[in-house]
Amino acid sequence: MAGSDEAARRVPVGAIVVGVDGTEASEHAVDWAVGEAAGRPLVLVRVVELIWPVTRFPMMASTDFAFDSELLRRSAAEMLDKTARRVRDRVPDVHTVLIDGSPGVRLGEFAHEQSARLLVVGAGERSFLGTILGSTTSGVLRSPAIPTVIVRGVAPTAGRVVVGIDGSDTGQAAVEFAADYAERHRATLVAVHAWSDRPISDMVAGFFAGLGDNHPEVAAEHLVEEQLAGVMSAHPGLAVEKVHRVDRPADALVEAATGARLLVVGSHGRGLAARLTLGSVSHAVVHHAPCPVAIIAGAPG
Repeated sequence: MAGSDEAARRVPVGAIVVGVDGTEASEHAVDWAVGEAAGRPLVLVRVVELIWPVTRFPMMASTDFAFDSELLRRSAAEMLDKTARRVRDRVPDVHTVLIDGSPGVRLGEFAHEQSARLLVVGAGERSFLGTILGSTTSGVLRSPAIPTVIVRGVAPTAGRVVVGIDGSDTGQAAVEFAADYAERHRATLVAVHAWSDRPISDMVAGFFAGLGDNHPEVAAEHLVEEQLAGVMSAHPGLAVEKVHRVDRPADALVEAATGARLLVVGSHGRGLAARLTLGSVSHAVVHHAPCPVAIIAGAPG
């Protein structure tokens, strides 16, 4: 396989980039990325973290760091080529890239540098992501420069597409991403807006119900309608369902994602999106969503 610099120069702009490490979790991510490629190039990336001593591979450790590093790279290259052969009948335009560094940093950097359309990673206890939300996931999601999809297990191939609504610019980007995905896969778009971080009692809910047009739910309806207006105009044939409720955002999103094929959330902004820089909401969503989760980047700063 060509060196990482040479291989990277051959990667087409707008490709689907997927992190690969040979584990079952990353193979599920590869399969999801293959299904999403739809004629786009697929780039399989293995990030080799060189450490001394090579404690993660004790049978390979020696007093010669260069020797250990070469063995590690060779093994990684063989794994990449094996994965590429497995999927090439479904995606003819497959590229493999081997790079050194910290997976949590370099994977996101590479996808951004190559102007990738999408970055896909697998989540599992034994994947290169660490313990589901380990250092790699945290690094990839902390400041996602491009849409990033987290896949855990075998991803559904049918179902609705759920998106979190929060009224922010990033929320709008998430809605547009979700609508495009839903239209391409002929799925219903479910827009969810939850406007409380705390559960609410029936008594308090009854009080709010007596407020008429001043009920917070009315404001929520307006927010959802406003954020969906442009999307519905751009996708006139798209089936859309609207959900607005008093609930924790993460709980509402995870519940709505039951039976879904994708859950889409923004990474910055106000409300829900503001807490998706690996805060409590994102942890809950990525840990507990019963489907792949797409994290849509916000504006820098």
